[in-house]
Amino acid sequence: MGEGVIGRAENQTDEFVDMVDVAVATYDDAEELLSITFSYIETLKPGQTQTFEAYLNYYPYSLSEVADVDVRGYGYVFEE
Repeated sequence: MGEGVIGRAENQTDEFVDMVDVAVATYDDAEELLSITFSYIETLKPGQTQTFEAYLNYYPYSLSEVADVDVRGYGYVFEE
C-alpha cells in the first residue's frame, strides 16, 4: 500500500475505550511539521492491544525528509 507507520495501541485502563483516533505527526530535522495523518481503532477492551497502520505516501515530501515521528492516541469512554 505504501510507506507508513505500523504500531500498537494498548488500553491500559479497566474500561472499554471506543472510537480511538491515532494521530501520526512527522517532522523534519528542523522540527518543522511535515504532515499529520490518522488511523482509527473501533474499540479497545481493557488490557487489549490492537495494531494500527497510518500511511504517509499521500504527502508532498520525500520520506527521507522525515527525522521524527510523534504518535498519540485519543479514545472515548461512553457512559452506559
